[in-house]
Amino acid sequence: MKYTDEKPDKIKKDLSSFKKAISNSILFPLFLSIIISSILFLGIYLQDNAKREAFAEQDLQATNKIFQSELSEKLAILASSNVFFDFITSGEVTRKVILPHFLEQLTTLQAKSITGFKIWYNAFGVKKDIYKFGKPSKQYATLKLCYAGTYLDNKYGSCYYYMRVFLSRQAVINNLQKINNNIQSCENCHPINLFDSFKLGTFIISDKSNFFVKIKVDEKHDHIFYYYLIIMIVLLFFAIFNRNRVHRLINVVITKPLEDLVNGIKNNTLPLLSEQALSEINYLVEQILIWKKQLEKIREIEKEAAIGQLTTQVVHDIRSPLSALEMAIQSTTALPEDIRILIRKAVWRIHDIANGLLQINKQLETASQNNQNDIATSQLLTSSINMIVVEKRLQLYSNSSIEIESHFDASSYGLFAKVQVSEFNRLLSNLINNAVEALDKKGKVIVSLCCIENNIKITIIDNGKGIPPEILKKLGQRGLTYDKQNGSGLGLHHAKMCMERWSGQLNITSKLNIGTIATLSLPKAEIPSWFLPNIPLSDKQLLIVIDDDDSIHEIWKKRIREFQETTSLTIYLKHFYSPEDLKLWIMNKSDHLSVKYLCDYEFIGHSETGFDLIINENIVEYSVLVTSRFEDHNIINKCIKEKINIMPKEFASIVPLIEQQ
Repeated sequence: MKYTDEKPDKIKKDLSSFKKAISNSILFPLFLSIIISSILFLGIYLQDNAKREAFAEQDLQATNKIFQSELSEKLAILASSNVFFDFITSGEVTRKVILPHFLEQLTTLQAKSITGFKIWYNAFGVKKDIYKFGKPSKQYATLKLCYAGTYLDNKYGSCYYYMRVFLSRQAVINNLQKINNNIQSCENCHPINLFDSFKLGTFIISDKSNFFVKIKVDEKHDHIFYYYLIIMIVLLFFAIFNRNRVHRLINVVITKPLEDLVNGIKNNTLPLLSEQALSEINYLVEQILIWKKQLEKIREIEKEAAIGQLTTQVVHDIRSPLSALEMAIQSTTALPEDIRILIRKAVWRIHDIANGLLQINKQLETASQNNQNDIATSQLLTSSINMIVVEKRLQLYSNSSIEIESHFDASSYGLFAKVQVSEFNRLLSNLINNAVEALDKKGKVIVSLCCIENNIKITIIDNGKGIPPEILKKLGQRGLTYDKQNGSGLGLHHAKMCMERWSGQLNITSKLNIGTIATLSLPKAEIPSWFLPNIPLSDKQLLIVIDDDDSIHEIWKKRIREFQETTSLTIYLKHFYSPEDLKLWIMNKSDHLSVKYLCDYEFIGHSETGFDLIINENIVEYSVLVTSRFEDHNIINKCIKEKINIMPKEFASIVPLIEQQ
C-alpha cells in the first residue's frame, strides 16, 4: 500500500523555497552592504575633499606664519642694530660717514625675497625721507619703527620712523616652497594674502599692498574613488560566484538528501534509519546551534575589537613619522631657535597623545583602571605651563579678541613638582579650555605660577561670565557639567582625582559676570642636581654669553644692567656668536678676571654643540649649558656625568641673579 499523504509534497516545495532563501539571504546582505558602503563612501569622499580643501588652507596659513616669522626676525635684527639706529637718527653729514657701515648692515640681511627699502621720518606733521635702497616693487609692507631710547620696542616705544619693505613675488613663492615642499604655484587654486593682518611679528604694519599668491598643496588621493569602484566590482563578482557555490553546496549536502528522504516517505520506499544516520542528523542540529551562539558572541565583541585595532593602528601610524621627525630635528641646525623649540615641543605633545591612546586600549584589554606605566616624576612646572599656553595661543591665533597670558617672575623659576607629565598637561589644557569657553568669544585668561613656602600655586584666571554658587559647590562631581553643549562632566572630576593622587588640591572660586579662578596646589619637590637654581655673581666678574641668537644677548644685557643698578657690583659682559669666536678669545686671553660662561647648546651651521665646546675647551668648572633642550634625557645624563649645570634658555629673563658672598 502506497503512502499518498499530501504533506511530503508540501515539504518538498518548502525545501526548494528554503534553498532559494538561503542563497538569496547570502547574496542580498552582500548586495545591500555594497550599496550602503558605496553611498557612505561617496559621502565620505565628498566630505574628505572639503576637509582637504580646508586643510590646504590651514597648511598655507601655517607656512605663511613661518615665512613672516623668519622675515620679521631678520628685520628686527636689522632695525635693532646700533648702526641702523645711528644712521636714521643722525644728520646728513653723520649719515655720509656711517653710510658704508649701514649698507654693509643691509647686505648682511640675506633675505632674497626683499628687493629694497625706503626709510623716512614722520612726526608732528613733519615728513622727511631718510634713505632708499634697492628696487621698489608692487608688493610692499610699511612697518612702524618704534624706539624706547635706543632700543627697538614696538610695543611701548615712540613710532617716529617708518620702513617700507619691497618684496619679490617669485622669491617669496620660492621661500614658501622651501618651508613646505608640497606647495606648488598655480593659476586657479587657493589664493592667500601674505599680509592679511596689520602685524608682522612684533612690527605694526601701517600700510601694505595686497599680496595675493595663488598656491596649492599637492593632493595625492585624486584616484581613490576609481580604486574603490574597482574593489566594489570585484566584490560583486565574488558575491555572485559564491552564491552559486553556496547554492550547489546546500543542494548536495542538505537539500538533496532531504528531498530523497521526502520522496522515500511519499513512495513508501524509505529504508529504516540507522543509529548512525540519526546521530549525524542530531550532530548537524547541534552544530547549527553552536554556530548561532558563536555568531552572537562575535557580534558582541566586534565593536571593542575594532576600537582596539584602530587605536593600535593609529598609534603606530603616528609614532613612525614622529620618530623620523625627531631624528630630522636633532640633525638639523639650519632652522632658527624658536622654530626648533616649537616643532620639538609639538612632537613631544603628539607623543603624549599617542601614549594616552595606547593606555586607553590597554585598559580596555585588561579591564584595569591602574596605569602603571605613567609614574609621577619631578617635573619643571614653568616648562609644562609655558608649552600648554603657547599651544593654546596657536589654537586661538585667528581670534584676536581672546588673550592668553602667562605670568612668571623670579619666584616662578626652578619650581619642580612630582606629577605624571602627560596627565598634568592634559589637566592644565582642559582647565584653560574651560576658561576660554567661559569668555564667550572675548576676554582674557591669565596663567600664573608662584610658591608660598613649600606649596606651589598655579592659578588660571578668566574674566568670563562666572559660575552660579549652586553649581560651583557641585563642580568636580562625576558627570556634572555647566554651560557646555557637549560637556561630559569628566574633566574637572579627572582633575580633582589627579591632584589628590599627587598630594595636591584643586580649588575653584567664581563670581557671576566677574570671572573664575581655578587654583592648583602642589607640594614643592626637590630641585634635581643638574638644574641651575640661580646665577651667583661677584664683583668685577666677567660673564661670557655664547649664543647665535641676538635676542638672547639683548636679554642678558638688560638683566646685567638691572642687576648692577640694584647692587654695588661691577659685572663685565662679553658676547660671542659662534664656537670659533670663543676659541680664539680663550687662546689669546691674558686677563685674570673671574669668568663664568653661559653657553648655548645648538649653533646654526655648526656641528659642534655647546656641550662639546665646554668639554673641549676645558671650562667645565666655570660653565652653564643654556639650552631649550633641557628636558632631553641624553643631554641631562651627559651633564650629570660631567657635573655641568643646565639652565632652560626660555627662562633666561627670570633666572635669579644673586650676589655671591
